[in-house]
Amino acid sequence: MINAILAAHRSGKRISVYVTEARPRGLGLKTQELMAANGIPCTVILDSAVAYAMDKVDMVLVGCEAVVESGGIVNAVGSCQIAIVANAYNKPVHVLAER
Repeated sequence: MINAILAAHRSGKRISVYVTEARPRGLGLKTQELMAANGIPCTVILDSAVAYAMDKVDMVLVGCEAVVESGGIVNAVGSCQIAIVANAYNKPVHVLAER
């Protein structure tokens, strides 16, 4: 997912990112550092603050660990809650997976 955002940024798209902390491992903090190093504005929010930030975003991108035959995805626990909140705010949700 990060590579897709970086590619869009390099192609001239204006991008800013909200990223959750992704506790307990803090992967969102690492993502923020990478975005900042590449000149992409990035705001870290608490995992529990997704609804607070949702009205500020145009769309939601999540990565996934796997895609199953039914079309479902396997991902971190918080992804489902993020998708539910995005749906409530009528925001599109896109899942990026490796091929």
